[in-house]
Amino acid sequence: MNKYLSLGFLLFFPWLVFAQSFESQEFERLINAPDDTTKVNQLLALVRKYVGDSLELSEQLAGEALRAAEKAGDEMSLVKAYKAKGTIINYRGGVEEAIECYDQALAICADRPEFKWEKISILLNIGVVYFYAGDDGKSLEYYIEAESLCNEPSTEDLRAKIFNNMAVIYRKLNRFEDAARIYQKSLKIKSNNKDSLGMATTLNNIG
Repeated sequence: MNKYLSLGFLLFFPWLVFAQSFESQEFERLINAPDDTTKVNQLLALVRKYVGDSLELSEQLAGEALRAAEKAGDEMSLVKAYKAKGTIINYRGGVEEAIECYDQALAICADRPEFKWEKISILLNIGVVYFYAGDDGKSLEYYIEAESLCNEPSTEDLRAKIFNNMAVIYRKLNRFEDAARIYQKSLKIKSNNKDSLGMATTLNNIG
């Protein structure tokens, strides 16, 4: 079988019309997925793989993941699909539309314990959206809310990222003492987690 799918074959599958560079094995796994939840996970993996090559393709894949999640009735898959779509839309500059996707995911998460990690991650993402949109105050608001939920060992990696992003804003606002204090919190968590790459990034930010 050819390594790459031909456009003619893909025309039978409109939602993959842009995926001319898909490897045949990837496509076979999709069409032979045993259930929609598995298909969602496979599609989201492809979103991550191709985001650097084509935002158009990645957004299309995220949309298909969302449809598969809706068909499966799997709420965790829905949350992940909404989050992926929101992230891709934000990459192409669709701030309001990205926030809408994230809000859809947050509505599912609510205060349910099993969705806590995803909720924190989404709040962090919204903070990033507002930061790059130039709204530092709104960005900090979401970072602070996200950090307030990080009260379990499983959320420490997210807390380190949140602290790092908060410190970036404080430094931007010339609140250098606050920035240094928050950077140190991030550094401590990364050190405890033996995250050498994360430590290097934070140390570079500290200067």
